[in-house]
Amino acid sequence: MEALKKLLKEFSEEVAGETRDYIEEVSKLVPTNSAPGVFDQVFKKWVVASIANLYETDKNTNPNCLVLCGGQGMNKTSFFTSLFSPEYIFIGHIDLKNKDSRMRLSDTFIIVLDEQFSILDKEKDWESLKSAITMPRVKARWHYEKSSKVYSRIANFCGTTNRIEVLKGITNNRRFVPFQLTEPIDINSLEQIAIRKMWGQAYHLYQSGFEYKLRNGE
Repeated sequence: MEALKKLLKEFSEEVAGETRDYIEEVSKLVPTNSAPGVFDQVFKKWVVASIANLYETDKNTNPNCLVLCGGQGMNKTSFFTSLFSPEYIFIGHIDLKNKDSRMRLSDTFIIVLDEQFSILDKEKDWESLKSAITMPRVKARWHYEKSSKVYSRIANFCGTTNRIEVLKGITNNRRFVPFQLTEPIDINSLEQIAIRKMWGQAYHLYQSGFEYKLRNGE
């Protein structure tokens, strides 16, 4: 994903020397019922971990799925799809038994699990999804290749659900980090923020050693 790395480097050069917190400007547009600052902190870590995932190819630095919960019209999916260029985003469901799904882990920057949680009714389905979220590498074969190869996983997961209760009933659900929306996300205001500069800031935070790992309780 050299093209993606080049793009992020360009974004970082745009914000060199700036002190403006673009990441927090974005997170402040997401109204949740969590304590003040909690979503801001988790979102910033998720964004920086996404950068790390691209560069630290020997491990998965972002083994968590950020989930927005709320009814229709809350702009959950629109928020996530506004975070990067469309060619680097996949919206839909992931199934490790499917070859295309496996390849998406290695060539897609952001995977938006759009209402997939509501159709997972077996423990093995949840375990498969958690495996996709946590695996550091993926073995798969492109259509033009004769044999399978092992690829670094660069995908970062986020998702949406109408009901937060769907996530509370599963075993070992720490991989999913849900936030309940209290009102619709202001997409118009989000579009006024230079998202590329948000990623440029995240790049600098990663390079400076920002602690992006979620701790227990976050």
